[in-house]
Amino acid sequence: MRWGNDDFESLDSKGSLVTAAFLHDIGWQEFDQQPRLKSDEKTENPTPVNFHELSPQTWIDMYEQGIDATAAIDPYAGLVVSLHGVGLQNRRYGLTPEWSNPRSEFDGFIQTEQKRQRQLMEQISEQDGFSMSSKDRTTLKQLQEDAHNPEQYEGQLWCNYKLLQIWDTLSHILCATTNPTGETSIENVPVSTSTDITISIHSETANTYRIVPYPFQTDPLVVSVTGRTVSEQTVKSGETSAVAREYFLNTDEVEFRIHS
Repeated sequence: MRWGNDDFESLDSKGSLVTAAFLHDIGWQEFDQQPRLKSDEKTENPTPVNFHELSPQTWIDMYEQGIDATAAIDPYAGLVVSLHGVGLQNRRYGLTPEWSNPRSEFDGFIQTEQKRQRQLMEQISEQDGFSMSSKDRTTLKQLQEDAHNPEQYEGQLWCNYKLLQIWDTLSHILCATTNPTGETSIENVPVSTSTDITISIHSETANTYRIVPYPFQTDPLVVSVTGRTVSEQTVKSGETSAVAREYFLNTDEVEFRIHS
């Protein structure tokens, strides 16, 4: 993990945060392996189902599987990923107030995860060489009280939660953008546990990005990811088995260059 430099504090709980970042979407493996198609409203042609379009119960099942898997490997990582999942259903605890109102279909999921979070907090506190600060305990209590006022939250746990949101958002900008050039920004980026800033992301080409202020140790930072493609013709065939087969066969390494 290359996060941190003279302007951005390096990671606390580094190993657990790397685990959280790596596994936070692990529950989507089943979704990826079983492609879902729908009829386009305008053209009536088959088109892939976006993960935003899943039924609440399917979404919940996917996320619970992922949190289960993460918590079994690393309780602290599981706690951060659980907060991430709940945050997606409550405007990220107030960090993204422009999102839609929380939906009642996810109330049970939120309550289940809040119970899990309290259990993980105690489990982490019992580990040798790892303790949860009083600020972290207070923060978790405040988050679960549903106040949605980020200014009242503090401590390393809240900082680590925000870091996961930054990396998740950045991955979407790099991998899911439809505009090869442009500019966007990410708010609430921690430079320390007590100070946040906004960073600007300038898309120079489809694979080259400039970030200001620059948060990484290495400049430029080169990141490789495995890309998968399915042809429009195969999708239009409406055959999910053909879509799945092409998805697994058509892989390519995509390299992103990020610099100051």
